[in-house]
Amino acid sequence: MNPKSQLDWFYTLPNLLKNDSGYLKIEWQIINRAKANVVRLSQQQNIDREAIVARVLYQNLSSAVSGDIIIENWTAFLSRYSARATNKIQKKLIATGSISSQELTDTYEELFLTGLTFAAEPILFLKNFSCKKTDDDIWYKILHGYCQKKLQGKIIDYLRTKEGFKTFMRSNLGLAARASEARIIDSLMLAGVRDLEKYLIIWRCFIEVKNAHNIDTKSPQKADFELIINRINYLQKKGKIEQNIFSLDLENCVRTNLEEIGKAIRYYTNRPTVSLDKPASSDIQNPLLDFISDNNTITDSELTSVEQNSTLDSLTIKVYEHLEQMDRLQWIVLFLRELVGIKQTEIAVMIGSSQKTVSLKYRKSWQELIKKVIP
Repeated sequence: MNPKSQLDWFYTLPNLLKNDSGYLKIEWQIINRAKANVVRLSQQQNIDREAIVARVLYQNLSSAVSGDIIIENWTAFLSRYSARATNKIQKKLIATGSISSQELTDTYEELFLTGLTFAAEPILFLKNFSCKKTDDDIWYKILHGYCQKKLQGKIIDYLRTKEGFKTFMRSNLGLAARASEARIIDSLMLAGVRDLEKYLIIWRCFIEVKNAHNIDTKSPQKADFELIINRINYLQKKGKIEQNIFSLDLENCVRTNLEEIGKAIRYYTNRPTVSLDKPASSDIQNPLLDFISDNNTITDSELTSVEQNSTLDSLTIKVYEHLEQMDRLQWIVLFLRELVGIKQTEIAVMIGSSQKTVSLKYRKSWQELIKKVIP
């Protein structure tokens, strides 16, 4: 066989090992049954070019009845892409600071093994692969691209199911494109934005243009933003939008606001876990617990004075008074969403209502509460 060929991709399976320092290493071990099949195909057709061998193996995989093929050939091939995809994702995790060095080895192993689960089902994995190119080399390059892209996507999808990684490798514009209007509002309010009108107008026009022109949110072009601006200008001329709501630099406003929406959604989705045992900030290494005062050190007279003069107590009384008068359904929605942490869709099922109704009740509850406590 040609020494430059990668035919060994079709008959070597990975063995994951750890050295004395705990770092992972992959050793590719020959699977005799799979190698024998590749050698047999090469001898029968007098070929040693991997593209031709791969195409014959693929034809056998596509047409064979279960049990009549050497499944290890494609399991071995896809296992290589499991390793490649995991290495690429690991570099992204390091570059974005998404993971600590202590967690890196365990995460790498978990993602690599996840990739191997897809490699173990090659018939299912390659089910949707399609290429009508007759040239074997071109066909083989397209197969490589398909396997690389799909396995990386499968592993990323799995990673996004884990807490803290739900927005991993998604652009801010992509997050804005996938979000509902209710999620946009909740995210912006959590980020401290109160004047939502501009953001919502820009987002709605962005969604209209994206759906009409199929904008690539990973790498948007200047022309894409110009389409959004044209849509906003058209609505202003029609009187659908107030003329003075946007600044003169509308392009910068559109770009900035869409980025801010994406960042707000990212924060809403991956809100940091607050722990009393963690450092108070990047500059202060003492845990938050150190900064909580001990009430036992306060004298009775000092405590009485604090209670009498505390603005917080007055605010608390207003909140309780408002909650007592609140509509029962609004109170249930607010309680389940804020204190229990249940999603709006789940609350809708629990109270026998729609998600839209729950969203309206939730927003109205907060609006009324803010009006009550802030004159």
